[in-house]
Formats: sequence, structure tokens, C-alpha cells
Amino acid sequence: LPISTLCGGASATLTDNTAISPGTLTYKWDDVSASTTKTIVVTPPSTGAGTLTYHVTVTNSSFTSCSVVNTITLSYSNPSVTIASNPGLSLCPGATATLSTTVTGVQGTPSYVWSPGGATTPTVAYPGSSSATTAPYTVTVTDGFGCKATSTVTFTVSNTADPVTGSIVPNPSATICPGQTSTLNWVSSISSDPHTYTINWDHGFGT
Repeated sequence: LPISTLCGGASATLTDNTAISPGTLTYKWDDVSASTTKTIVVTPPSTGAGTLTYHVTVTNSSFTSCSVVNTITLSYSNPSVTIASNPGLSLCPGATATLSTTVTGVQGTPSYVWSPGGATTPTVAYPGSSSATTAPYTVTVTDGFGCKATSTVTFTVSNTADPVTGSIVPNPSATICPGQTSTLNWVSSISSDPHTYTINWDHGFGT
């Protein structure tokens, strides 16, 4: 039995082609069902990458001492790729960004092709735009088995800044006694906010 490779959780049909005569052949596989047929269908995991080995014992019913054990190893991969943008996907005109990839579930060393541009590196730069636009970027990752995964993100370049929302958080309290101090912190309402802000405070004595 040959070595086979599978992509994306695809099933495989395994057939034993042992020829022993005269007599009738019986089969016993070590799959989860302990199958006793000449052909079985197996489905590797639909996530991650690895190998699975199957054995089949073939016995001649006329000569029970005449048996052979055949082995097949299935290698499988389920590539997945995500794209992260620093500082983000919403940009002002002229702003640039860096796109980086995270790849899982591959066999071997993955290769990369970006569109537009045709770059073949895991990380690429978005050069920015001088005018308002949307710009999709797609990366296709191919692993050592030829299994593929694709991901797309879209930059939005806008002349109108996104509204900034947040709250002022006093520490230790907003209520203090004469002579005590409290530290005021402005906290963005965006979880894990990647942006950098310039904050002007107006406390009655200027900004």
C-alpha cells in the first residue's frame, strides 16, 4: 500500500490488493471499526496536521497460517492562515501599515503569495493611499503537500477620522478629601486598541 497525502479533512479510500491463491481472502483492519472488508474509507482530522497509520491483516481462508500484514501511512494537513495589520485596517490618507501572517495546520515549509503585488514573504507592507479608498489584500499559503489556505483583509482609507470614545477612570476615587490626590486615566472603549492617541486635558487651568 502506498503513502498518501490528504488536504482539508478529505476522506481516503484504502483498498488492499493482496493476491494469495487458491482460497478466499479475509481482512482485518485496525481502524476504529475493526473493518473486515477489502476496502475501507477513513477520514483524518479536519484540523491540524499529522500522520495516521493503518494495518490490515490478510488471511487465506484455506490456509489460515498464510497471512500477510500490509501497512499504509496517511499524512494530512489542514492549513489555516490569519492576517494581522499593524496599526489596523482603518487608516488616514498617507498612513502605511504592516501585514503579518499566522499559519497553522501545515506540513513542511509553507510558501506565500500576496495579491496585489505578488510578494512571497510572510509579512508585507501596505504603502498607503493619498485618497479615500478601500484596498483588499489576499494571501494564499501553500504547504509542503500542496494544500492551500487563503485569507483576505480590507484596508479602509478615510478622510473622516473614526470617532474616538472612551472614559475617564479615577484612581483611587472620584471623591477625595482636601489634601488627597487622585490619578485620572483615559481608557479607550476599544478592547486591545492598537492606536496611539494625543490627549489634551482641560481641568480649569488650561490644557
